[in-house]
Amino acid sequence: MKPETCRGCPLESAAGPVWGSGSPSARLIILGQNPGATEVQEGRPFCGSSGRILDRALGDNGISRTQNFVTNVVKCFVQPGHPVPPGAAEYCRPLLDQELKLFPKATTILTLGGEAFDSITPKKFHVLHDRRVSRHERDYWLRGCPYELAYRDRKWVVVPTFHPSFVARTGFTVSPVFERDVAKAGRFAAGLSSLVTPGYNYNPTDGDVIDYVKCILDRGEGGLDIETPESATEEDELNEGNFLPVQLIGLSAERNHALGVLPDRFDLLRPLFNTADRSLVYGSKVVPNPKLWAYNAGFDFHHLSPLYRLDGIQEADAMMLLHLLFPDLARKDLGTAMSLFTDLPFHKNLMDTDPYLYNAADTFGVLEAGQNMIAEAQAIDKVALQRFPWVHRGMEWLFWNHMMPIVHPLGEWNWRGMNYDVDKSMRSELQLRMTLEKYEEWWSKNIPLFSWSSPKQLIALFEAQGMKVPKRKRQKKDKNGNKSVVYTPSVDDEALNGFVASGNQVAHLVQEMRTLRKAGDFYGIASPDGRVYCWAKPHGQEGGRIQTVRVNMQQLPEQIAQLNPRDCIIPEDPNCDLVVSSDFSQIEFWIYAWYTKCKRALEIKASGDYLYGAFYEDIWNENFFNATGGRSKKNRAEDVPPWKLLVAKSWPLGFMYGRGVPNPADQGLPIDKNKAKTIHHNFHRDYPEFGRFHDELMLKATRYGYIETTFGRIRRFPNPTGQRNEILACPGQTTAVDVLIKNAILPLAKGLPQYFGERSHIYFTVHDSIITNINCAIDGVKSLRKAIDAFDYVNQCMETPIPEMDGYVIPAETKIGPSWGEGKGKEKLSALFATTTV
Repeated sequence: MKPETCRGCPLESAAGPVWGSGSPSARLIILGQNPGATEVQEGRPFCGSSGRILDRALGDNGISRTQNFVTNVVKCFVQPGHPVPPGAAEYCRPLLDQELKLFPKATTILTLGGEAFDSITPKKFHVLHDRRVSRHERDYWLRGCPYELAYRDRKWVVVPTFHPSFVARTGFTVSPVFERDVAKAGRFAAGLSSLVTPGYNYNPTDGDVIDYVKCILDRGEGGLDIETPESATEEDELNEGNFLPVQLIGLSAERNHALGVLPDRFDLLRPLFNTADRSLVYGSKVVPNPKLWAYNAGFDFHHLSPLYRLDGIQEADAMMLLHLLFPDLARKDLGTAMSLFTDLPFHKNLMDTDPYLYNAADTFGVLEAGQNMIAEAQAIDKVALQRFPWVHRGMEWLFWNHMMPIVHPLGEWNWRGMNYDVDKSMRSELQLRMTLEKYEEWWSKNIPLFSWSSPKQLIALFEAQGMKVPKRKRQKKDKNGNKSVVYTPSVDDEALNGFVASGNQVAHLVQEMRTLRKAGDFYGIASPDGRVYCWAKPHGQEGGRIQTVRVNMQQLPEQIAQLNPRDCIIPEDPNCDLVVSSDFSQIEFWIYAWYTKCKRALEIKASGDYLYGAFYEDIWNENFFNATGGRSKKNRAEDVPPWKLLVAKSWPLGFMYGRGVPNPADQGLPIDKNKAKTIHHNFHRDYPEFGRFHDELMLKATRYGYIETTFGRIRRFPNPTGQRNEILACPGQTTAVDVLIKNAILPLAKGLPQYFGERSHIYFTVHDSIITNINCAIDGVKSLRKAIDAFDYVNQCMETPIPEMDGYVIPAETKIGPSWGEGKGKEKLSALFATTTV
C-alpha cells in the first residue's frame, strides 16, 4: 500500500514502494535512483545486476553492505532506460527523510548517479570535468568530490559517483574510478577522512616566506602552482615563443595549506629553487633537492626559468603520473586528478569568486594528489615484482627516470614552434579552391538536383543509379538520451571506394571534391608570426603516444590532392639548415616479434624485407616493389598511392592484435571474402607465436588484472573479456612510445644543440617518428659533409640497441631535405647541393 505522501506523485500508479535495507548502526547511506523490476519483485534495493556491481566494489574496499544502509531517492518502479518523471524525487523526499532519521550514527551518503546527488544537494552532478564550463557554473560538481551537506539539522558528507548501471554500460572500463569513489565514501564514514577548513596565507611577511621555504626543504616535498596573465594563454598551455610574467607563486608545504608569494618577495624563494642560494638558509649543510609537484610542470617551470636556475628542485608532473596510472581516462586534468587522489571538495568554479582559495586548493591539492599517486605506483610495483619475476623496473622508476625527463624537451617544442612557408601555403590553398570551384561548376550544370556535399542526397543519387548503398552500424539517441543500435545507409569513404571499384565515375568525382575540401584544412595552420605551434601533450592519447593538440601534426598527410602539406614545414634558416626526419619502420610489428620471439618475423626483419609491401601486393593485386632491386621499402614503385599503403599496413596490424577477417567489400578492395580469409589464415600459419602470445596476455590479464611491458608500464584491465583488443595492443603500442622516448626524444633533445648548435633541435613527433631542424652549415655555407653528419647522427640515435629489449635494434627510415615533405634518403643527399659546398 502506498504511503499518504505518494498521493499526486507521477509514479503513484507504479509498482512499489521499495524500502531501504541495512543496519540500524549504519554510518554510510548508499543512495541510488529508483528500484528496477528485480528490486520490486524481491522488495529490497540493488539486488539485481547493478547490485552485484555495487557489492563487488564495497567488498573490494572492505565495506560491509549489511552493516550500512542502501536505499533509493525514488521508491517506486521506473522503466529501465527512462528518466525519473519530474517531481517524483520531491514527492518521495519525506519517505527518504523518515529513513535517514533511523540512522543517528550515519555521517556519509554515497550517491549513485546524478539523480540521487542532484535531488539532495543544490549542485549539479557531472561525470567528466570540463574546466571551461565549470569555471562559470557555480552549481557544477564533479563525481568523487565530497560535498558538505547541512540537512535536517545534521551535517553530512556526500560523495557522488556513477550509477553501477553506467559502469556496466562502459564495459567496466570506469570501474577503477567507481571503486575509488566507493572507497572514499567508506573512509569518510569510518572517520578516517574529514572535510577540513583549508589554510592559506596570501599576504605573508618576509619571515613567513623564509620559514615556509625552510619547511619545504626540511620535508623534502611541496606543491607548486603559478599564476600568469590569464588573457595571454590558457592555464595549461605554453605561450607562443615568450615567457609570461609570473604574477603569483603558490607553494604548499603540507596538505590543506598554501602560501601565496607576490613578485615583491620572489627573491626570498631563491634558496628553494637554486642550490647556490641554499647556504643562506643552511650554511654549509647539504640538503637534498625537494620534489616539487606541479599540475603541468612544463608550463610552470618554463615561466619560472627566467627568475631561477631551478637546479635546486626535483620537478614532478602530476598529470604525467596520472596518465601512467589511468591511461584510459577520458579527462586528464587537475580537477580529475584531485577527485581521484584527494579528499578535497570541488573548487574549480572559484576562480572568479575566490581566486586565492582557487589557487591555494590547486597548490595543496597537487601536493596531496602527487603523494597519493606515488604511493599507488609503489603499491602496484610491489605486487608486480611479486607476481611477475621478470619485472625489474616498475611505474615509479618509469615516472622519474623515463617520463619526467621529456617534460622540458616537449615544453621547448611548444614555445619555440616551427618555421612555416606561408607563401607556399597560400598558393596551395588558392589552387585547391580554384580546382574545387571548377568541379562544382560542372556538378551544378550536370547534376543540379543533388548536392554533392549532402550525404542524404548522395544516397538518393547513387540509389537512382542502381548502386547498392551499404549500411553502417551506429548509435542513436532518443530525446531522453537512451541509446540504441541502428543500421543506416552510408556514403562514407569505404562505400565510395566500392562504387569506384565497380566503375562509377560520379563516386570518383565525389571523392576528388571531398579530398580537395579536406586538403584545405591542412593549409593555413600558421600563427600570425608565421610559425606553427602544435602544443605537444604527453598525457593525451590512451596508447601513451605524444599528442599534438593545437595543430594536430599527426593528421598532416604526406600527399593529398596531388599536394604535400608537409612541404610547408621548413627549416629555421633555409640557407643553412635542413629538416631531418626519422621514422621507425614497422615498429609495432618488430616489437611484437621481439615479445613473441617469432622466428619468421625475426628472419624477415634480418633480411630487410618490407613486410607491408607483401600485403600491398596480396590486397591490391598490384606490384609494390620494382622488378629489380629487392623487396626493401626504398625499392617501392613510384606510383604507389599512400592511401593504398595505409590499407595494406592496417591488415597485418589487425591480425597481430587478434582481430578477425576484414570485409574487402567495405573497403572497395579488388579481392573477395575468400581471398581475405586466405590472407588471414596464412598470416597466423606463418606467425604461430603471435597466437600463443595472445593466449598468454589474456591469461595474465584475467588472472592478475594487469599487463606489464618491458619498460615497466603496468596497466590495469578491469574487464579482460571486454577489453581484449586493448590488451593485445598494449605491449606493441606502449612499447613503441617508450622506444621513441628512449632512442629519439631524450638523446636528440640533448645532442642536437650540443653537436650542431643552438638552432638545431626537435620540431615535434608524429606517431613513431621524429622531425628535427639541424644547422648543416660550416662558416655560414651549407655543407654536404655536415648534412651527412646530421643524417648519420639522427639515424644512429634511432637505431641504438635498446637495453630494455636485450639490445634489440629497430630499423629506422631517415630522410633529409629542405622541408619535412621533401626529405630524401642519404643516397640522394648530394642532389640537394647543386653548387660547390664545404
